[in-house]
Amino acid sequence: MSCQSFSGKTILYQTKAKLTYLTFDIEQFQVENNRYPSLDEGLSILVTNGYLKAIPKDFWDHDYKFIFQEGKPLVYSMGPNGIDDKGLKDDITLESLDQTIESDFELTYLVEALLFIAYPLPCILITPSYVALSVFGVL
Repeated sequence: MSCQSFSGKTILYQTKAKLTYLTFDIEQFQVENNRYPSLDEGLSILVTNGYLKAIPKDFWDHDYKFIFQEGKPLVYSMGPNGIDDKGLKDDITLESLDQTIESDFELTYLVEALLFIAYPLPCILITPSYVALSVFGVL
């Protein structure tokens, strides 16, 4: 099993978590600076001001992007094709993910995605039972 053999749902949940975190960081920047980052500053201003350690890459090793849509920042991934469609077409946004992810929420995939972001270890297999045992203090 290679480190890149993730299910489609896991990729979606990881992408959703990263988009959520980046959107939060942009909003936090706005609260503290009374303005959003400019498009010229891009996400790199979040690194410069200490909101991020580095600009994260999406699952396909592309930088996340943002634009303004109706005066609000829209953070997106260019997706597997790497073509910047400014948050449209097949680019991946929080809104497009919400439409893609089923309403019967699967906790296993969310936990796996969040753990991968919080603890990006080289290659570790975390099963639902391991997570449950760890949460309840057994491990």
